[in-house]
Amino acid sequence: MKKKSLKKHYCDSGIFISFFNEEPQYYEQCKNILLAAEQGYIELYTSAFTMAEVVYIKSLKAKRDLSDLEQENIINNLFSNEWIKLVGFERETSEINRYLIRSYKLQPFDALHLATAIRMKLDYFDTVDQKLIDKVPQEVNFSPNYPKKVIIQKPFIEGFQPPLPFL
Repeated sequence: MKKKSLKKHYCDSGIFISFFNEEPQYYEQCKNILLAAEQGYIELYTSAFTMAEVVYIKSLKAKRDLSDLEQENIINNLFSNEWIKLVGFERETSEINRYLIRSYKLQPFDALHLATAIRMKLDYFDTVDQKLIDKVPQEVNFSPNYPKKVIIQKPFIEGFQPPLPFL
């Protein structure tokens, strides 16, 4: 019996920042995509550069400012999970990156994240950045070298049912 292949999702830094900062409009969506990856429902990828962009955590639960050391430990603990696949920067990524900046007038780091997803031939690019979503078509590729189209979307996993919270 053939094993079902998992959908491959790229999460940009906004997903992790919204999760850590418990941003009301995106927290649940971001938490669910991380849960889906943790439970093996999807494969989750992000650039190693994401770790450089995720810097501060404003925890609402702690009811106090977290120290730099506490923030660093939380960030490192999340990114050390095996279910998050960190992708390095390659020459091809820079070529795709320049194409995206020129074609869609993207900011360099936004283009870098999308270029990484294209180079890795992923299915979905998840972001909470509406300005980025508005600048690019719903599906993006880099022909002829990377013809597979990556779907740009807000964080969403088709068919995933997160666990119900205890009432």
